[in-house]
Amino acid sequence: LMIISSVLKAQAQESMMESEPFYTVHVLAQTEAIAFPFTRYFPIHPGFEIGTQLASKQKIRSHRSWHIYLGGFFHKEVDLNFYVRGVYQFCYSLGQKFDLFIPVGLGYLHGFHPAPIYEQKADGSFSKVTQFGRPHALGMVGIAFRHEISPSLKAIVRQDLGLQSPFYVTIPVMLRTFFRVGVTYKLD
Repeated sequence: LMIISSVLKAQAQESMMESEPFYTVHVLAQTEAIAFPFTRYFPIHPGFEIGTQLASKQKIRSHRSWHIYLGGFFHKEVDLNFYVRGVYQFCYSLGQKFDLFIPVGLGYLHGFHPAPIYEQKADGSFSKVTQFGRPHALGMVGIAFRHEISPSLKAIVRQDLGLQSPFYVTIPVMLRTFFRVGVTYKLD
């Protein structure tokens, strides 16, 4: 409910926001874990995420912004996933070169089992099933730090907690954590 209310509030304020399409490009490497936040970083389940800022509203020491991300990750023996998600984030400046972010987002995740899937026929034999993947909803909240390397390049470190639903037929929701490291490049 908190995520939905944040998105609705942000949409209501959208008319106040100053649009800056394709202002920045975000490129991040990530690792995913099925665990509670900050408890598990190994083994690494590799992934990527690219995104852009759609709009922002600047204040003296803070700003709010809308972003869209595309990404994917591979969790060995569990699933291969691709997603698209929208993020509303609040940023507070911690000095001239450091920022603290609180991102909140909702998205669509499509997962594939990494091994062949078989089904049992009425006669007891098994046949391989064509896999089209499974759709999921993905909500996220996180914390991030950003450091300005140059006026157009910034380094990002972000920890997100995701709630995936449904996880499998018998498991309605699952917590996933994402640790991301990357850069933001300002397009001039």
